[in-house]
Amino acid sequence: MAVKLGIYSMADMNESGVILQGENQKYFLLNINECENDRKRKNTVYNWIKKERFAPIFFDGHTIDQIKNKNGVGFGPNHHKNTPHRHKDAEIFVDTFSKLSNTNDKIVFSIGEEKIYFFKQGDELSPFKEGKEGGVKGFPIKDLEERDIKECPLVLAGMKANLHFALGTFKEVKPKYFGNIQAIKYLLSGDKPTISNFSNYLKCLSSVELETLVAKILEERELFIPAYKGGFIKNFDLVCRNFGKYPIDIGKVEIKPNDTKLIQVKLTLEKNNYNKDSDYLYFCIDSNVNNENVFKADDIEKLLGKSETYEWLKKSLCWVEFVKNG
Repeated sequence: MAVKLGIYSMADMNESGVILQGENQKYFLLNINECENDRKRKNTVYNWIKKERFAPIFFDGHTIDQIKNKNGVGFGPNHHKNTPHRHKDAEIFVDTFSKLSNTNDKIVFSIGEEKIYFFKQGDELSPFKEGKEGGVKGFPIKDLEERDIKECPLVLAGMKANLHFALGTFKEVKPKYFGNIQAIKYLLSGDKPTISNFSNYLKCLSSVELETLVAKILEERELFIPAYKGGFIKNFDLVCRNFGKYPIDIGKVEIKPNDTKLIQVKLTLEKNNYNKDSDYLYFCIDSNVNNENVFKADDIEKLLGKSETYEWLKKSLCWVEFVKNG
């Protein structure tokens, strides 16, 4: 596959000529929200992308050159600590699209109320209205694809559950967001990604799906789970209790009758998030912590076995082809 010099084979592209593979491909989320008269923020993706066919950022009082040169109020490295992170996002937006050349390796998407829209830069950065240099600015778009949210993998449709993506204006979806990128490629190409590593397989779940998976694993072991999601309760995501007459083993952890355990579910568990003095159960995909109460991808795979929950997992990830090595 020739990709390093910007030379792409037809196999690397979809019918619109969009590069789907290669180390140079980049993906970006553009949030489009505007304040109404009651100052509540409203998702206006449909109005801008579908009607106006324009990818906007809202920084009234700042021109494109001011943002690019980082000399407007709130811009530049000395201002980011004391100003909203969206100023940094605006700088990245302008830097990313300041040159129309080589746009084939940049795919942007916006999540509306009913659809996800994928597009590329169609023309130069400019004010939305001629003569309004300090108003809405952005670029005319070139359509790629639009999909009903209900048809999209939850890892992508629900990605704004991650505050990093929810609070920003413009964010790159970097390689560490493996599941999101696989979902984008799937929606643009129509081809299921083939994954042979169980850790990467789990990364294709949304955070809510991962919590649900853990809850269902514990339920199959006859532990009681009052809710599949803890919401914004600090420090834990799930609660389980043994209402039975006999101890229940989860790996090497024994849960005695009438005993209750708090559970944290994370994509990655770092040492600074691990409380060695607690009796929590930790379920994660990756971790540098090794302890009996920490269950990583390999442990989750063993707990699943050939259970009904494993069948649930396959249905949840029906858009992924999992072929285990060996």
